[in-house]
Amino acid sequence: MTTSPNSTQSILSIVIKLVIFIAALYVSYRVLKPLLSIILGISFWIIKLLVFIAVGLLLVHLFLKLIFGIDLWQKLKNNSWRI
Repeated sequence: MTTSPNSTQSILSIVIKLVIFIAALYVSYRVLKPLLSIILGISFWIIKLLVFIAVGLLLVHLFLKLIFGIDLWQKLKNNSWRI
């Protein structure tokens, strides 16, 4: 039994496409790696800052509530912010 030329060309084209795809993935990884590290670094610091601010507000609210009986959220809601 011999294979038909069409199936050999088909297998060969699939292998070539697969090799080209893997090479394209490697090149895109090499090109985008510095950019992704910068983006991930910036997003890490933004998330860290947001968590720090949120925890700070919660602690201020807790201490105001426990020590002085002041509800920070009610003060912020009822306060008119007009100048």
